[in-house]
Amino acid sequence: MNPRVLAGFKELCRGEDLRPSEAVEDFMRLSLQAGSVSSVLDAAGQGLASAQEGLRDQAEVLLQLKGRGEYWIHMDGGENIGVKGTLFQLLGRIRDPAIRQRIKEALAEG
Repeated sequence: MNPRVLAGFKELCRGEDLRPSEAVEDFMRLSLQAGSVSSVLDAAGQGLASAQEGLRDQAEVLLQLKGRGEYWIHMDGGENIGVKGTLFQLLGRIRDPAIRQRIKEALAEG
């Protein structure tokens, strides 16, 4: 097993308060339920791609709002969400380098 992958996996588990063996056991259980390891890996990959697409969509909307000089999103429940703070949070979750660069530039503008 690649030591860097294992170390990264352990760090992710630690951040989510999981033991690495719990995560691996859950993966094995899901594979047994599905009757296929490949189908579980495919489903996870599709889920990740879908999640990334959703994050990119959020970033695009926020970048458009910021470009128009709007710095707050007013939610139905009366809550206000800061555009810059939300972009900053998305920066750590988005993998697309072009979107990440656009977010960095937007945040650097102030």
